[in-house]
Amino acid sequence: FTSKFTDAVLAIDDISSINDVFTIFPNPSNGKLKIRSLTDFGYSKIALYDLNGREVFTKNETIMGTINLDLEHLSKGLYVLKINGESLNLNKKILIE
Repeated sequence: FTSKFTDAVLAIDDISSINDVFTIFPNPSNGKLKIRSLTDFGYSKIALYDLNGREVFTKNETIMGTINLDLEHLSKGLYVLKINGESLNLNKKILIE
């Protein structure tokens, strides 16, 4: 089994404007991660994967406003955050220090 993760955004009408309405911070993180959206992207699955492709965190949430993720239980390292929902599909590399 091999997998390749890259930063990707799909299903956004204007991809160039995603950074204006959607942020994931801080990155790198100490395990307290925030997702902030100025646009309602609807109900979505938020999942975090280690570099072996194992899902280590999952949460179902409406993507609007600020969402707090507590990832302090995870080991330090690089992860891939995937958000899949009604109108947003995003992959983002996250570093936990």
